[in-house]
Order: sequence, then structure tokens, then C-alpha cells
Amino acid sequence: MSVPSILFLDVDDTLYPHSCGLWAAVGERIQSYLETRVGLPPSESKVLRLRFLGMYGTTLRGLQTELEVDTEDYLDYVHDVPIDQLLKPNPDLHAMLQEVQGKIYYFTNAYRPYTERVLDRLGILDLGFEIIDIRALDFENKPLPGAYRRALAIAGDPSPAGCVLVDDRPANLLPAAELGMQTVLVGQGPEGFENGHHVIPLITDLLTAVPGLREL
Repeated sequence: MSVPSILFLDVDDTLYPHSCGLWAAVGERIQSYLETRVGLPPSESKVLRLRFLGMYGTTLRGLQTELEVDTEDYLDYVHDVPIDQLLKPNPDLHAMLQEVQGKIYYFTNAYRPYTERVLDRLGILDLGFEIIDIRALDFENKPLPGAYRRALAIAGDPSPAGCVLVDDRPANLLPAAELGMQTVLVGQGPEGFENGHHVIPLITDLLTAVPGLREL
């Protein structure tokens, strides 16, 4: 297996534990957007959101494809959450990322202003790694194949065999694995998912699972 030279890191529910409630707060804002901006009753909005997630990977992509929405208004609205109340700095994460010898990119379906707030609160924004956000992806979000092609292009078109993708969603890892990337799931996947993938409980376990990230 190649020594990895590129590390793509998801942000939400990957760099911090799901239990903190941040991504749940974003989910509540998405639900609120569908009800207050789109005008759907709660029962319909929940069904629509699940359908969009299944078909397109994000609610935004579904709205862009099937309904007319103001994309910037959506991004501002759904990411208006109390990050400082829900997250705390993680010095162990900061120290671990400093050990990685390859180049690091944050690869997220969120947008830059929100992502920078999350990274700042975790205490890792100062590391200066590039953010590949939904705008940089031209709104081709994970797990759509174009998202991975775009991320690789931004990273200088490295061989996928020299890349690692870390994410909390199995669906987001599968296209990367098909391209030949090493994949790491943070959290628990479906039974048998570990076949061909690394699975770790916490992001700070990453270098134990992929020690090659230290080896360049």
C-alpha cells in the first residue's frame, strides 16, 4: 500500500464527536428552513429531506435540483448555530494533525464561513490547512462522484492511491474507495464495513489506523 501524501478530512461529526449535538443543531436549522422558507408542513419536510439525502447526498443539492432556492440564503440560515456553546478546543487533535507529514485538506459539504468557525473553536484553524467547501466543489457534494474529482483536482491531481479520506458517513467513503483511496470511518459503520476500510472510534485514533501518514 502506498505511503499517503494527501489527507482529506471531513469536518462535521468527524473532527468532533456526534454526541456534542452540533450536527443535530444544523439538522434542526435545515428542517426549519424547509418549513419557514420553502413553506412545507413538518410531516412533508421530513419526508422530503430524507428523500433528498438519499438521492443527492445533501438537502441543498435536492433543493437546487428540484426547487428554486436562494443558495446563499440557505447556507447562511442552516449554519447559523451556536458553535461555541456546543464545541470545545481539542489540543489532542491539534497535536495529532501536526504529526501528519502529508498535505491536509478539509473536504466538507458545508461552506467556508461555518467551517472556519468550527475549526477555530476546535483550536486547529491556525494550522492553515486548505478548505475544500461546497462552493469550491461547485456544489457537487459528497457522495456524488464529481466531488471527489474536484477535490483531487484542487489537490493537484495526485494518484488516489496516495490519498486518505476520513469521514463519518460510509456512503461518503465508498466512492473514494472505488477510486483507490484509503478510507477511514470515524464512528460505527454497518456490519462488515471494515472490510477494506479502517474504522476508528475517534479522530485522534487516526495515526494508529494509518501510521503511514507519519512516514513521508
